[in-house]
Amino acid sequence: MRVIIVGAGIGGLGLAAGLSAGGHSVDVLERAPQLSSAGGAVTIFPNGARAASLLGVPMPEAEGQLDSLRFLSAGGRRLMTIDVRRLARLFGEGVTSVARAELVRRLAAPLPLGMVRFDAEIRAVQRSPTEPGVLLADGSRYSGDILVGADGINSVVRRHLHGDQPAAPSGWGTYQGLTNALPSFGSGTEAQFLLGPHGFAGLVPTTGGAVHWWFDVPLAGFGHPRPEPRVWLRERFADYAAPVPALLASIDPSEVGFFAHAAHPLRGTWGQGGTTLLGDAAHAFPPSQAQGANQALEDAATLTATIDRLDGSRDSALVGLRLREWEAARSRRIRRLAALATSEITNRPPSPVARMLAPLVPRAIVTRIYAAFLRSSSSTLRG
Repeated sequence: MRVIIVGAGIGGLGLAAGLSAGGHSVDVLERAPQLSSAGGAVTIFPNGARAASLLGVPMPEAEGQLDSLRFLSAGGRRLMTIDVRRLARLFGEGVTSVARAELVRRLAAPLPLGMVRFDAEIRAVQRSPTEPGVLLADGSRYSGDILVGADGINSVVRRHLHGDQPAAPSGWGTYQGLTNALPSFGSGTEAQFLLGPHGFAGLVPTTGGAVHWWFDVPLAGFGHPRPEPRVWLRERFADYAAPVPALLASIDPSEVGFFAHAAHPLRGTWGQGGTTLLGDAAHAFPPSQAQGANQALEDAATLTATIDRLDGSRDSALVGLRLREWEAARSRRIRRLAALATSEITNRPPSPVARMLAPLVPRAIVTRIYAAFLRSSSSTLRG
């Protein structure tokens, strides 16, 4: 099949890797001048790891592997722990934290030279029933059997399909970064998450001994982003337990990034004809469940399988039918996950009753509940 992919992010590159390995003809069009190295790190859960393996881009086997996810109150009292080693035994895949730039490089590594075209700004999307494609700002045209919009939350392809409806803000935002300032924590295998009245703090050991950190905060009344976010974060989270104070005392202002949370309504049908969407272009939702990149990889793996099963058929009606079936299946699978993430409920401090009861639940039961949640919102873990 001839496939045009708009966007060279995690989902677009993953799809390109899977399709090119299967012998399909692929062009990836990226408006930026180079692959993005921005952002902190990405936590790859068993569903994302399974998808990456199916795409031929397995995750690191040693560095960045986690053993547990530990949830604490703001004061440091244990609430609950997810046993990642048990997840690995259940699914055959563990949990890995990978610097986003490294993940992008891994996904791009198998691609033939020249498959990704940079500085490719889309001027128009051509919705042909037989040869969907795009017109670039320089006048060049790309068309194929299938056009995939993997161009993020502000997708040009999505806008063409569904109109100019920007993602709706959820009222929360994230300050985040990647630091080497806490080597003892960065070399560990336990992620820590602190829930309290001022927001959600996360610290995760990452490949290279770095620490991926973030603070999810409600935006109402704060006028974000702050001109001096490091100072503001130190004041706001001053009473959170270790290692939060040490982290905030050591991060460099240049390491602090900010983005507001937003979500698109999750449609049952994402595309038309031979045109479809993938990742945030199809189903953007806030990062509170750490599943954005994982679901983009799942999209890429399952769409690769769908295109493989077309077996080179250029019957436009059949192509459209298979794409709508794929969209409906993926939409059903992630509907509950998207609703949970958009509610931001897991960013809010636990109630007094939850704080009292959560520590009484055995780790094995907490892990089993989380495993069931992962399986229910995954296509790859369900075969």
